[in-house]
Amino acid sequence: AFHNRKALCERCSRRLGRALGPDCLKDLIFSNTVAFRVPSVSTKRLWRDIRRAMRGPNLSAVPLLVVDAEGYDHHVLSAFPFDTVPVWRVVFEANRISAASFRQAVKTLRG
Repeated sequence: AFHNRKALCERCSRRLGRALGPDCLKDLIFSNTVAFRVPSVSTKRLWRDIRRAMRGPNLSAVPLLVVDAEGYDHHVLSAFPFDTVPVWRVVFEANRISAASFRQAVKTLRG
């Protein structure tokens, strides 16, 4: 967080040798934002690909499963085939889900 944005803006202006407007940071972000399509994959295909990948390097389990689904982590966890794909450790964002969804995710992980 910027505690003293005015001082930061003044310092940046001095370094650049020109005055900057009050929305310079917003303008910088928008002028450098690029939109592009990201292909999605079904969970069924993802799980199949994970199983296939595990066959190659003699993996007996997924060492680390990281889920970052922008508030839908508990849905991904509830769909993961923990019964057929062993996982040693799971990391997910618990701060973006409700208490009830968190409890359900914990229940899913504990089996």
